[in-house]
Amino acid sequence: MSDNYLYQKDGCPFAAKASQLLDRHGITYRVHVFADETEERMFKEEQGVSTTPQIFLDGQRIGGYDELAAHFGEQPEPV
Repeated sequence: MSDNYLYQKDGCPFAAKASQLLDRHGITYRVHVFADETEERMFKEEQGVSTTPQIFLDGQRIGGYDELAAHFGEQPEPV
């Protein structure tokens, strides 16, 4: 079982970029698409974040797309 997650709202361009980056690095992960704005708001409050997507690798929160790119030593691509 993968302990890597991508939490996102449907159709998010930053989540799409994050997925491409994870795929390029051969990282297996699960995607959780928020069912509605309430679920997304509750997630943000619980995690103490103000934006989505949020990426977790090996159970540790990396952050959003920009932080994921930095985690891999890359510059984020324009969205």
